Amino acid sequence: MHEKRNSGWLILTLFFCSGATALVYEVIWSKYLSQMFGSTIYAQTVVLAVFMGGLALGNRLFGGKSDRVRRPLKAYGVMEIIIGLYAFFFSAFYGFADSIFVSVGSNLLEQRWLLLVLKGALAVALLIVPTVLMGGTLPLIAAWLQKSSIEAGRRSARFYSVNSLGAVFGSAVAGFYLVQSLGLVASLQAAALVNLLVGGIAMGLGGLEPEVSPTAANASAKNEADPQISAASLRWAGLLVAITGGVSMGLEVLAARSLALLFGSSLQAFAIVLMAFILGIGLGAGMIASPRWKQWRSEPLVVCLLLGAAAWVGLLVFKIEWWIEIYRYTKSGINQSSVGYTYHQALTAVISMFVLGVPAAMLGAVLPLLIRALSGQAAALGVKVGQLLTWNTLGAVVGGVGDGFRADAHRGTAKRFRRARGCVVRGRCDHRVA
Repeated sequence: MHEKRNSGWLILTLFFCSGATALVYEVIWSKYLSQMFGSTIYAQTVVLAVFMGGLALGNRLFGGKSDRVRRPLKAYGVMEIIIGLYAFFFSAFYGFADSIFVSVGSNLLEQRWLLLVLKGALAVALLIVPTVLMGGTLPLIAAWLQKSSIEAGRRSARFYSVNSLGAVFGSAVAGFYLVQSLGLVASLQAAALVNLLVGGIAMGLGGLEPEVSPTAANASAKNEADPQISAASLRWAGLLVAITGGVSMGLEVLAARSLALLFGSSLQAFAIVLMAFILGIGLGAGMIASPRWKQWRSEPLVVCLLLGAAAWVGLLVFKIEWWIEIYRYTKSGINQSSVGYTYHQALTAVISMFVLGVPAAMLGAVLPLLIRALSGQAAALGVKVGQLLTWNTLGAVVGGVGDGFRADAHRGTAKRFRRARGCVVRGRCDHRVA
């Protein structure tokens, strides 16, 4: 029992590392593709849609098969190794795709939408393999937990939370150290080596575990707090997580662009806003994974979380100018020095957490809460986790793409906002880092 507990903590650490490398990849791959496609909002939205769409496809494909895998932990290790190998040689794949884009795209300069389709096709070709594999990792972990844990649902929420916190760490490392110190290629290969190590350890641990028949597992599902729910409830849960995924991603896109008007569009400012969003999700999921909350019924808690997120966002929108004045007033006392830059980054993080992190925590708790509820059924947990993740990610794709294109349509509003708040924009340029 003690050995299995230590193994669980080791696998939790591995999942933290895989979350960190995933965000390093997202940041660096976005940089690569912005060099090829340009940094227009259309190109950025296409990259986001492809990345999230690949995750959704992986959730669906691997979620449907994860509970039939006799050694899911070993399968997880194999997937991590494939992701690491692909990332290590990504620059070569990128060079080939870039040559295609130059040769074909040069004939489509006057045809904007055909050029956008070409960008989307190349982005799919470059990102589909690793993102599909990334999307399959949590369903496999859920299947492993159901075969080895007495509280599979709650522990799945813990793994989701730890993976999100790893993503926060990866975003910080990529935004503040790796890219500036090592460059794109070396940063990508360093993250790939971590993936290879994670995959190798997971394969080793998975190989030591005995094969378990899918029908022999899950004796512990009855220990979960929530009662069994019907297939109709599962469909409603899928719809609910799709809506929350769309709302949360739309909130992230719009809040990031709004905060960029204050903080600037540097890599560090973007990384801080992204970290606040993912940290909120991780903390919300961690709350659900805590044993203190396992006696709370899911339905009323979901309602409270959604109403709380709506109220928080409503208050922010109602008095959004307060944050501008708080930022302007606080920033006026920060010296233009290296220490002042550090304080400015801390100020950016605090405001981002209040504006984006708090509602993200409420919305981010919904998915693990429903995972915990679904684990009370006798049916395979990995399949249900895959379904919920699929709907959640597809909702995020719709929310991110819709708000991304809508934000481009309102660029004139952003310019007027900049002129109206010119003193704030000029003030923050002193601390901007390219």
